[in-house]
Amino acid sequence: MPRIWFSSVVILLSLIFYTYYKISQFLPEHRVLAFLFTLLLFLIMIGWELIYRYNVFLSDQFWFRALAWIGSTLLGVWVTFILFSLAVDLCRLILWLVMILSHTSTLNQVQNLFLSKWLTITILIISLLLSGLGLKTALSGPQVVEVFVPIKNKATILKAVKIVQISDLHVGPLIRHDYVAKVVKKVNELKPDFIVLTGDVADGDADALAKQLESLANLKASFGKFYVTGNHEYYWGAGQWIKTMSGLGFTPLVNENRVIDFSGVKILFAGVTDVSGGQFLPEHKPEVERAVYSQEASDFKILLSHSPRVLCDAQKVGFNLQLSGHTHAGQFFPFSLLVPLAHKYHTGLNCQNEIWLYINSGTGSWGPVNRFGVHSEITVVRFR
Repeated sequence: MPRIWFSSVVILLSLIFYTYYKISQFLPEHRVLAFLFTLLLFLIMIGWELIYRYNVFLSDQFWFRALAWIGSTLLGVWVTFILFSLAVDLCRLILWLVMILSHTSTLNQVQNLFLSKWLTITILIISLLLSGLGLKTALSGPQVVEVFVPIKNKATILKAVKIVQISDLHVGPLIRHDYVAKVVKKVNELKPDFIVLTGDVADGDADALAKQLESLANLKASFGKFYVTGNHEYYWGAGQWIKTMSGLGFTPLVNENRVIDFSGVKILFAGVTDVSGGQFLPEHKPEVERAVYSQEASDFKILLSHSPRVLCDAQKVGFNLQLSGHTHAGQFFPFSLLVPLAHKYHTGLNCQNEIWLYINSGTGSWGPVNRFGVHSEITVVRFR
């Protein structure tokens, strides 16, 4: 068994055992019932995903979408509950060790059981409340975020440029045509010069989701619409997704670029495939040097990359700005506190030496329909 699969199984079994431990605190005299409830919870949370991978066309069925909504909502509550519980239990363990080492009298068993149960109940109530608020925020759709990127020694005409970025739509069983149409309406109201979509447009087969995406063809930009692949396209056939996005009026940038004349200023828009692309298609290994190469001179270079991790390479070859997504900025609290452990830059506008990086927090949602503390967004990039 490959190491990654072994690690995944170990983590999953650990989470199931820990969840059973927490549920058994509610049912201390009914261990079998607690175990069955744990299995049922995991079956609902992840079972719909397994069914969806078996037949993606089920996303058109009402019963399946209802199951997906229930499962993803429970997943949001569960993740919040587990993260808070782990933090509390870790603190309790440290306190217990300190008391043992300092020979301080500990709480008796009855008091310990009472404390454990009521702490767990409190955490569950907080998790339900936060997840409910996060669900409401996610359903409200993306907010428009305007960001100003400082420029030096560039033509002042760049200050008139308006780039609108959308990323991580994740159209699928949960995000459907109505949500996409809402995004399109908001983007068009901004009257952008350029529109960029930085990957993870959907989760599913391109043919199965064609009707859900058709509104993207109505996106209007004066100088063009550009698209790069995210990691999720490769799970469902990146080649077909590139064709689909091209059919919707986007210019896919597969380690290549286009130089656009904007009122006399030459802007190079380049795009690289996702950092995982080479694992699925050898020819889709991201190549920043190839993406920037052009026989036509340019005044300002912009790189579109789903993952922010190519920033150092982008800096070396002279890009001025990189637009990325992927991180979702953690998507919801308290999970958002863990994202910096995986990504040096994970949200908003960042600068590394002479290159600027903006990371969109995601226009849609993936996994739990939860956006507590981290709103989905449509980004308007301006210069000053």
